[in-house]
Amino acid sequence: MKNFNKKCLACGLLFTVFQAELYADALSGFAQGLQQVVKQGKKDLKGEFYNKLLEEIRKLPQAPSDFPKAKSFTADILLDAAQDFVEVMKKCLDKAQWIENGGTKDYLFVRKVILPADSVIEFRGDLHGDVHSLIRWLDSLRDKGWFDKNNPFKLIKKDRYLAFLGDYTDRGHYGAEIMYIIMQLFLHNPDNVLIVRGNHEDYEIISQYGFVSELKKKLSFDTNKVFKLVDVYEYMPVAMFLGCKNNNGGADFIQCCHGGMEFGYNSHLLLSDKANNQLDVYEWIDKKIDEKREKVACKRHPDLKKLLAEVVCDAQVSGFQWNDFDFMNKTPLSLPDYIDGRGYELHQKYTTRLLEDATSKNSKNKVLAVFRAHQHNSETVQHILDYGNGVYKLWNNGGSEGEIKKGFDWIKQWSGKENETVPFEKYSVWTFNVAPRTGAYETRIARPDSFSYDTVARLSLKPGFENWTLYPRKIPVK
Repeated sequence: MKNFNKKCLACGLLFTVFQAELYADALSGFAQGLQQVVKQGKKDLKGEFYNKLLEEIRKLPQAPSDFPKAKSFTADILLDAAQDFVEVMKKCLDKAQWIENGGTKDYLFVRKVILPADSVIEFRGDLHGDVHSLIRWLDSLRDKGWFDKNNPFKLIKKDRYLAFLGDYTDRGHYGAEIMYIIMQLFLHNPDNVLIVRGNHEDYEIISQYGFVSELKKKLSFDTNKVFKLVDVYEYMPVAMFLGCKNNNGGADFIQCCHGGMEFGYNSHLLLSDKANNQLDVYEWIDKKIDEKREKVACKRHPDLKKLLAEVVCDAQVSGFQWNDFDFMNKTPLSLPDYIDGRGYELHQKYTTRLLEDATSKNSKNKVLAVFRAHQHNSETVQHILDYGNGVYKLWNNGGSEGEIKKGFDWIKQWSGKENETVPFEKYSVWTFNVAPRTGAYETRIARPDSFSYDTVARLSLKPGFENWTLYPRKIPVK
């Protein structure tokens, strides 16, 4: 593929099939090219300015009545960061070797990333405009020596990674600041900041849920400037298969996304043994996702055919961004449910089947868990807090609510201290909580006094999934 000229997606939810491979022997030179692009950004803002800006943002009220902004934060620096972000990603995708796979280009895509053994990744869920939550997390990592003392956006260790699971704006008051900080983190660390696209990374959604209003009130954006900013959404994968090489000549992966499982996507090509020799691979998803669901899912799971035929759903909705899971596993042996306006809700049985089927039968590469966010209404937020301390593993003991509660004895033992692992089983699904202050949610939490902390999770990779460790980490809200 010679040119990666993406059109502005007003709706942002169309698909096509296409696969790309970035060969390992080109990766080191490619990374150098990314760093060069970063240095050639329109504005060479120094660490002193970054520190000043972050300090101004820290002092902003956490629960304002309108949209206050830091004095040094302007529309120009936000749009400059967005332009640099797009330029870096264009370089990335232009240099990748794309393999035709029977479709057209320029829609949503997924990514495969293989990281070295001993890599450490910290994950976090929806931010929804809570910039203080984001800064608390980064400050906690800064205290642990992750960042350059002179530049608050620069990671200093090559084996440290940050992973964002989507939904950065809307509902809260500081979506613009969050977008700026995440883009700067990526621009300073293009190989170490991993970003996926949520259902709120879409123009139609942000027009309804607050981000467009925030941009207009806070930074006097007109529609043209809004489109320039949201162009960055097109360069975020809707799912990322993150893995580490195992001892069997393949690799073990987790699916990192915002929503859930997508019936209409077949990951066999992306995770094939041939592609496993590459560190970074991209693949487009079919825009006719409703047709692909029937062809892909029903071929492997014939009992889905009737359900998919009966459901009249939006063909433009991506399950990776929208789909949910049944927290209580109410009907563990039934077909998935379809929730109008939301997407499919999967039970444990079908989730396990789809994960088992994520790679070809004889492949040495396996998808063994899901990290996601997204599902945080008042009921599920309280469930995540009560039974997960902010990072909730679904279907413990695999049954009813009572059985689930019994399965959480380890939560009582977990104090939130550093280096305490939690059980990390095969085919587990982990839901990360939303940030504490996200506008409308403050009035919907059943016990807001118990929602006094952020939770992130640190994943340490080793050869072989059984040797991976997961450390949830609680960060107090001050």
